[in-house]
Parts: sequence; C-alpha cells; structure tokens
Amino acid sequence: MPASRYYLDHNATSPPAPAVTAALGAFLVDPPANAGSVHRAGQRARALLEGARQALSQALDLGGYVAFTSGATEANNSALRGLEYRRLITSRLEHPSVVATAGDRAAAGRELLWLGNDDRGCLDLGELAGVLREGDLVSVCAANSVLGNRNPIDAIAALCAERGALMHVDAAQVFGRFECRLPTTISALTLSAHKAGGPAGIGALWVADRRGFRAQSVGGHQERGVRAGTEPVALAAAWAALLRDQPGARWAHCAEIRDAIESAVISCGGRVLGSSEARLPNTLCASVPGLHFEALVMACDMDGLEISAGSACTAGSMEASPVVAALGLRKELLDGAFRISVGPSNQQGDVAEINRRLVRVIERLKGAQA
Repeated sequence: MPASRYYLDHNATSPPAPAVTAALGAFLVDPPANAGSVHRAGQRARALLEGARQALSQALDLGGYVAFTSGATEANNSALRGLEYRRLITSRLEHPSVVATAGDRAAAGRELLWLGNDDRGCLDLGELAGVLREGDLVSVCAANSVLGNRNPIDAIAALCAERGALMHVDAAQVFGRFECRLPTTISALTLSAHKAGGPAGIGALWVADRRGFRAQSVGGHQERGVRAGTEPVALAAAWAALLRDQPGARWAHCAEIRDAIESAVISCGGRVLGSSEARLPNTLCASVPGLHFEALVMACDMDGLEISAGSACTAGSMEASPVVAALGLRKELLDGAFRISVGPSNQQGDVAEINRRLVRVIERLKGAQA
C-alpha cells in the first residue's frame, strides 16, 4: 500500500473542520442535557440549540423556520411528504432521497412529472415552463452531487412564483461550501452539515411557513411540530461553530486543483461529463471510454487515491450512477464514469503526485484491456 493517501471524495463527506472537532471534543467531556428539560441543564442545552438555529438562519437570511433533522436525506424526504401540493415535478438527476420519495408518492397515487434533461445534465426549462401550473411543487438541487452542475435556481424560482407553484431546493452540496444566495420565494430548503466539514448525523429542513406542514416524525412537540424527536444539541452546536468560522474560505482553492486533475484525465483520453458553464468548482465527473468504473475505483484505492463512481448513497452497490445513466450516454461512457471531488484537505502541493498516480492507474488499466 502507498505511504500516503489522498482523499478525493468530498461530495460524499468532507472531514470535520478544526472548529467542529474542537466543539465535539468539549461536548464529550461535558455533554449537553435534553433541550426539552426545564431544569438549568436543560435550559443550557436549549440555549445552545437555539443559538445554533440562529446561526443557520443568519447564514440563510431567508426568514422562515429551520428544523434540525438527522441529515439531508431526511430533510428531502420530509419536504416532499410534508408540503401541500397538487403535483410533484422533479428530475432523475436528483439525489436518491428525492428520486425514491417521488417514486413512492407516485405509487401512492400522487401525480408526478419527471422533468427532462440533455446529455450534459442540464434541465429542460422550456419543458418546465410549458407544464408548470398553480399548486405544483418543483424539487431540484442547487448543485448536482455527481456531475457538479449548478442549476439555474433563480430562473426556476421566478417561474414558480409567477405560476403560483411551490419550490423545494436541495442545497446539500452548496451550503457552507460555496456561494449560496437563494431566492426568497422558495418554499423549502434542504441543508447538510457533513458535506461542508460539519458533523455527520445532522442536517436541516428550512420551511418558509411551517403552518400546515405535515411532520413525518411524530410523537413529540420538538422543532415546533416540524419534526418530533430529541434534538441533537451537540451536533447542532458544532455545526454552528463551523458556520461562525467562515467555512467557505476553506474551499476557495478547490477550482485550481480540480482543473489540474481534469487536465490529467483529459490527457489520458478521458471525457468530462456534465455542464462546463455552471458547475461546482471542486467537482470533476469524467469517463475514460473502454474502462469500467468499478475497476478504476478499486485500482485507485489500491494506489492511495480515494475516488467514487457517484453518490455515496448508491456507490456502495458499485452500480453505475443513476445520474450518469440519465444522461443517455453510450454504454462505454456510462461504464467508464467516475467522480473526483476535492476539498479543504487537498492542497496544491499534492496535485503532481495525485496526477502521477491517476495517470498511472488509467494507463495500466487501458494496457490490460488492449
């Protein structure tokens, strides 16, 4: 095994930032009480929880209400099940938690429309404009976790507002990492902590109006009726510590590193997938025709490069990414697709060695298949 390893899977999870590990370490020594208790320890926990909620609210600057969840998956599930709407409009490019919930809603008799996309993963806004009606819910991601595409959220939100439709945005891959200015007209928003270097096991669902929202976790009055269950005070406070530490600055160098790795992949005959006009600065989705992603991911791992084939929620099965499959590419491009997502732990000084290993792995696999 190589002496050094390079983690290149930050879209799956990004290692905790120093501010987060410091906060969690302090809570291991002095853990907070239940925020629902009325004694002094409970009041202290409540103050920590509400301070964290205020930190998220200030970062969003949208008004509304922030409810803590177990992660972005639960927040997506809750948004699609808890909002009141007539028809759901989403795409097959979304996170599995959205795609699966949409399928469940359709199976239960709710009307569902899958929005089309082109072979770069860009949504068909012309189609959306032609079908969108009052009372619909449009659910799209701010940025795609596999391709890195950034969707035109402002344009979609303006269309929804014009037609009297609701809009849910999954901002898990953006919030706390890159610029995240969201339209004030959206109805619900999904947030993730660990994608940006916060603690795993906590996310949030922001709703513009919690009145009429149907909680999917019931049995208590926590989170003002949006979600029942004992609140994760320590995780929330650690997330707030990250937000107060200007987390976006930790990601500012990512584009330069991503671009250098991209050049190495192209030099080996690789093809970049997704949109080149609007994508996350840390994400490279590419394919090397003639290779298979499973062999590539495993060979890279053996050489100390930790990459992926797509969303961490599907990659464990080592099947082709459903997002890449939705692009309608020819089989050799689908089979060879992989994702590299860089983050704060990757430095410019690492690029030469990363590229040397990556090129070596690709050329070795290509030679084995010649």
